[in-house]
Amino acid sequence: MAVYTAYLPPDGNAGNARFVADRPSLLALVLPLVFLLWHRLWWPLVLYVLVTILLMAIGATVSEGLSAALGLLPGLFLFVHGRDLVRENLLARGWRETAAISAASAAEAELRFFHHHAAPAAPMPPPLPQQAFQRPAPAGRQQSGSLGIFPQ
Repeated sequence: MAVYTAYLPPDGNAGNARFVADRPSLLALVLPLVFLLWHRLWWPLVLYVLVTILLMAIGATVSEGLSAALGLLPGLFLFVHGRDLVRENLLARGWRETAAISAASAAEAELRFFHHHAAPAAPMPPPLPQQAFQRPAPAGRQQSGSLGIFPQ
């Protein structure tokens, strides 16, 4: 079972909630550019391209095999931390993290979230009458103008 985090947009509309799985992303490993474009991670995309070019250039000066191996490192980083970038991007755009849901699939996480989110709240009991909070005056005592044992 995976853990999904639910995010609500700034307007609070639960119908537009996003669910991000807390697991590595295979798409980020195989097609990192597509992953970054799909999630609209523009600055990480620019950084990914620059780092990949730099690592491949460094590897090309040594050997072709090293160049290919170094070119896979940014994709491996995205494989592990790509979902964290998605979360940070949502938080930076004003989305609120509202729930963490343990579920076998994204569809099950959505069902659990909306079942809990749309459940009507229990009705509030009617307020108690004001007399319930007043103490009765002790029997045998009379109200006098003195405070404690000192007369005024």
